Formats: sequence, C-alpha cells, structure tokens
Amino acid sequence: MTRLLRSLILSALSLWVIDVLLEGVFFRDAKTLIVTAIVLGVLNAVVKPILKVLTLPINVMTFGIFSFLLNGIVLYTAFQFSGGNINSVLTATIAAILLTIVNGTFEKLFGKK
Repeated sequence: MTRLLRSLILSALSLWVIDVLLEGVFFRDAKTLIVTAIVLGVLNAVVKPILKVLTLPINVMTFGIFSFLLNGIVLYTAFQFSGGNINSVLTATIAAILLTIVNGTFEKLFGKK
C-alpha cells in the first residue's frame, strides 16, 4: 500500500513539474492533479498494454517512434477524463516525453533503495 501511495505522490509531483514547464498544460487545483495521476495510472495499467499490442505493426514499421505518440494519446485521454487542460495531442506527446524523464528522475531520487 505504501508503494502505491509513493507512486501516486511521485506521479502527481511529476505532473505538477510538467504543468510548470509547459505552457499548454494546466491544472485547476491539487484535486485535479491527483485525479489525473490516478487516471493516468489506471490507463497505463489497463489500456496501454492493449494499445501496444494493437499498434505493434505500425510501431515496428516506425522503429518504435510511434510509441511516443501512443504515450501522448494516453496522457491526453487521462487529461480529458480527469478535468485537466491540455492543448493538443502534440503538447501531450511532448509532455509524455518530459513526464518520463521527470518521473524517472524522481524514482531515482526518492525511490526505494
């Protein structure tokens, strides 16, 4: 349970950093930020593996570059479900790349040793 809570807090913190860094990403309040982190976690756990299998042929043809767009689409969907504001799928794709970097950095800094 503590691992799940730690992961949720780090994801919410990472989303907040993305909000600060990118102009096209906006959260009304902390509640929206936390709901977005929860929705993103659920989408990454349930929907994203199915999408990866379905888009495998195009991912192979693009040498994996399509996975960046897929991450952006999942992030854009999470924002739509949670009430957060994001300008476009392109902004979501850039945010997903930055989110991966920021989340990885936070996991290294605050992760379980």
